Amino acid sequence: SVLVGYGAHGLEVYANQLRLDRLTLAVLNWAIFGKGYLTTLRFQPFVLLGIGITRFQFKPDGGSKNDDVGLTAHFGGGIDYYIAPRISLGITVAYVATSGAIRKLDHTTIGLGAQYRF
Repeated sequence: SVLVGYGAHGLEVYANQLRLDRLTLAVLNWAIFGKGYLTTLRFQPFVLLGIGITRFQFKPDGGSKNDDVGLTAHFGGGIDYYIAPRISLGITVAYVATSGAIRKLDHTTIGLGAQYRF
């Protein structure tokens, strides 16, 4: 199984409550994943491998925007539960290793989803 994914996340962090300085963080992910299923039962555990590009944008309140892009490698797994022969619900957990300008921003992702198989 091959999946293509895109994600966009935004976060505002208040760095100093007294001065009300604010940091805005935007994360954009583009990735392609391969899923290897371990069984063909109703509960289907899987391993996940993927590669992608991630863009982090940081902007302190009143400051200039810092925009960094790097390649990512995704390693993880999860389980899909088939509620019908072509429809499943699932959970995925993956470790994302970063490189390039974002090499120190490794992180873990948790995803919930629904899937229809053609």
